[in-house]
Amino acid sequence: MSIKSAQKSEIAKCCHEIVLASSLSAKSIYHKRGYKENEYHMIKTENNDYLCYDIMKKPV
Repeated sequence: MSIKSAQKSEIAKCCHEIVLASSLSAKSIYHKRGYKENEYHMIKTENNDYLCYDIMKKPV
C-alpha cells in the first residue's frame, strides 16, 4: 500500500520524515519512491524461521 499525496501532506504538517517497515519484496518499490534503508532487522520465529525486514525513511 502506498502513501498517497494527501496523506503525505497531512504527515508533513507535523513530521519531518516518513518511517516504515519494508519486506524484501517491497524494498525496490520504496527505493523508487525515494526511501532509504536505515536499519535491518531479523526476528526468529517459533518454527526457527526468520522474518527479515528493513526500516526505511524518507524526508517529507
